[in-house]
Amino acid sequence: MKRSAGGWARDWTLLVAAAGVLIVGCDGGTRAAQESSALSSRQASPSAASPSASVATTPAAAVLAAYRSMFDDWVAMAATGDYQNTRLEKHASGRALSLIYKGIYKDRESGLHSQGNPVISPRVTAMTPEESPERATVGDCVDATSWLSYLSNGELQNDQPGGRHSVQALALKKDGVWKVDQLVIQDVGTC
Repeated sequence: MKRSAGGWARDWTLLVAAAGVLIVGCDGGTRAAQESSALSSRQASPSAASPSASVATTPAAAVLAAYRSMFDDWVAMAATGDYQNTRLEKHASGRALSLIYKGIYKDRESGLHSQGNPVISPRVTAMTPEESPERATVGDCVDATSWLSYLSNGELQNDQPGGRHSVQALALKKDGVWKVDQLVIQDVGTC
């Protein structure tokens, strides 16, 4: 089984079929795209200060804050193999939460951990309903060139380079809090 970029190439294809779910029911993305385009890309890092979804000034900013925080949590947990850490539950739910926990668990069982940080550049592509959004679609091209899997002895897991992955996420607002609920990560080279 080929692995690269923090273990991305393994189970993510299972969720590709869910991509249609992310697109269906999310229209009216013009306002969201305008708000989102003003926000720059950054490197996901467990030490980086993530904007809190609760202090974001617009719905699109709150969605992006949740998405970035989910990645920050994921990077930190994948580095240690701590698949039982509940911090991710603040920013992810549903299939996205399960996918990340399972991936970190499988890596730990295989004696792997991730090092480095992916570079994310998310943008909100749609939000519904437009007046008071409760669903948002996020598009991203995650550069995982520097987020790779390592063996417990510190050696790279294989000679497969990381790369750029097209990512779609569905974020849902529940009880006033945005969380990434579905996550579709394509293979290396899809963006």
